[in-house]
Amino acid sequence: MIISSLWEVKMKGNMNKADNSKREINSDKSYYQTLVWNGAIWETLLITDGEMVRIRARAEKNGDMVLQPSWLDKFLRWFGL
Repeated sequence: MIISSLWEVKMKGNMNKADNSKREINSDKSYYQTLVWNGAIWETLLITDGEMVRIRARAEKNGDMVLQPSWLDKFLRWFGL
C-alpha cells in the first residue's frame, strides 16, 4: 500500500466474489467484497455487479489514473502469494 497523502490511498489486493445468502427480493445474487485500509481504519467494501460495470467504465475513461502491478506484484501472484 502506498499513501501519497492523507486522503489518497493506493492499495493492491484481492477482491472476492461471494454469494448473497440472505438475499432480499430486489437484491443481487452475488457481490464483490474486499478489505481496504483507508489511511485510518480497515473497511469492508461490498460492490454489486452493476457498480463494477460503472467502476470499470470510469477507469477506462481515465486511463492515466489506472494503477498497474509492478513486476514484483506479478511475480508474487504467480507463486500464489
